[in-house]
Amino acid sequence: MVKETMSGETRLCGIIGDPIEHTMSPAIHNAAFARMGLDYLYVAFHVRKEWLGRAMEGMRALDIRGLNNI
Repeated sequence: MVKETMSGETRLCGIIGDPIEHTMSPAIHNAAFARMGLDYLYVAFHVRKEWLGRAMEGMRALDIRGLNNI
């Protein structure tokens, strides 16, 4: 079962790209996290090339635990 709620302890991971809508990564990773009983959530972030530097700063500030790109 895929995680349906988040807490203050939930760790975030994700994938960035432009376009991003087609990625199956969140479904795959969230199913794996749920199966392993991990309090993690994997999210797709739409990040345009010109926003990359600012996006990375924000992701560091949010302590995102892992990140992939398309």
